[in-house]
Amino acid sequence: MTDPSHPVTGRRALLRGATASVAALGLGALGTGTARARTPGPNARRGAARSGAAAELLWAADFSAADSNAAGFGNVQRQYEDGDIENSRDPVPVVDAPYGMGRAGELHLVEGQMRLEAAPQEGSDLADGTRQFFRFDFALGPDYPLDQDNSFCLLNQIHHAGNDGSPPLEFDVYSNQLAIRGGWNSPSGRTYEEHICEVVKEQRYSVVYGLTLGSGESDSVIDVWVDGEQLLADYHPACGLTYGQGPAYWKGMTMYCDPSLSPLTVYENNIATGTTYASVAEL
Repeated sequence: MTDPSHPVTGRRALLRGATASVAALGLGALGTGTARARTPGPNARRGAARSGAAAELLWAADFSAADSNAAGFGNVQRQYEDGDIENSRDPVPVVDAPYGMGRAGELHLVEGQMRLEAAPQEGSDLADGTRQFFRFDFALGPDYPLDQDNSFCLLNQIHHAGNDGSPPLEFDVYSNQLAIRGGWNSPSGRTYEEHICEVVKEQRYSVVYGLTLGSGESDSVIDVWVDGEQLLADYHPACGLTYGQGPAYWKGMTMYCDPSLSPLTVYENNIATGTTYASVAEL
């Protein structure tokens, strides 16, 4: 591993607590940044690893465990149709996953289900000025509706501190692509959408992203690597990453989609966060 659109017709209000509702949303101004590959080479990666990547790791799930509770995740949230969010300790199962993933969380949504999320227990409070890196590996099952164009299909997200509105950063998979999006119902009213790469079903992908957290476009930065290649660099999301409402937080293991798209299955593992690229990329 080397070191370093479609308009929305409906989105949703998210809650860190117990309830959420779907809200009609629109597409606004786009953020700015540069998408490019950047591969500094093997010596740079080895140097980063020698500098103490293990000490810079803040949290990593243990997928040798039986389920998400034992793996180190906290509260699990489920939601069906537009009903209330169910907060429970009933875990997400960890299984011997296909596609060369090894042990992984199996995020299976039954018909009419829109949410299955497990939050990490550490490393998820993200104040303005924080620079932090996150990783999640995923594979889409054969039942995933990859070619449909409904962009409400989240695999991972950073959520702002407030109770209402959509995330400042979400990773969605739709129309055969992985994309980042955010800002619907943000205080600024500004949104963005950026294509990252094409994806297929039944194949493993490793995603690392680095964030500099800020309340506005100028002081917020997103960098994204997929399978070790940097595909987005120094991207400034139009809505910012905290909305100026206090620390944002990381959702961790996520499948959250329009309920009309379920049933579907996604596998996720290597979920981790740290203060450097190497701390999560070298797991």
